[in-house]
Amino acid sequence: MTGSIPKFPMPGAISTTGKLTGDVSVISDGEVQDYLWQYGFLANSPTSWQDSPPEIRLRVSDHQGSTEGHTLYTVICGIPRPAHWPKPPFEPSAAVAASGSPASQAAKRTLLAWRAPRRLCQLRSGLHDLVKEMLGSQYQTHFNGTPFAHRMAPPGTTKRLDQWLQRLGQTISMRFVNPRIAAQTLKFLGAPAPPTNDPRPTPNLRLSDPLAPRPAMSAPPPWQSMVSSNHESSQNPA
Repeated sequence: MTGSIPKFPMPGAISTTGKLTGDVSVISDGEVQDYLWQYGFLANSPTSWQDSPPEIRLRVSDHQGSTEGHTLYTVICGIPRPAHWPKPPFEPSAAVAASGSPASQAAKRTLLAWRAPRRLCQLRSGLHDLVKEMLGSQYQTHFNGTPFAHRMAPPGTTKRLDQWLQRLGQTISMRFVNPRIAAQTLKFLGAPAPPTNDPRPTPNLRLSDPLAPRPAMSAPPPWQSMVSSNHESSQNPA
């Protein structure tokens, strides 16, 4: 595995919220390689990896109502911060105190983490249905014993979503699925946009070219199990 991520979540490490507006869009094959490169994922094509992808972790921490009356499930997303991105500056001591641990400052500099509130119907159409279609007969091989959430969000939905998204992250990290699925996952979950000064490959220089620029992947401390107490402490999970 090209890169792993440190202990997570930490309040000081989750920097943004990836909101979803409008219809769920499907990434085109022509976008896959350059889109993934921004985040340190190297692909030869939409169906072939060039190198083992960085570790990606996905969890559903809780659910809450929205102003429109819908239930939103909070997906927590984390990948190693791309090595070719500039490091964020250390924040004032007040931010460290609010996070509960100075370690969150270091985590923020090695971890790209964000929240992605999504409705059940969005998670179904924007991830589950597309992943199932892309994998075809292999879907049951990779997701056997990890069913997606039922329609109408009966009790236990948060737990089912959490387990399914954990499994999706594992299949990407272990190269069980192709780059197209990894790109769709990051795009749907609203991965933060690269800094404006992020170097990009020139149009005539493909990533398979030995002269093409590549992110130098680092190996932060091993990921420790992320267990959210929000939905576990809920007496009646949605």
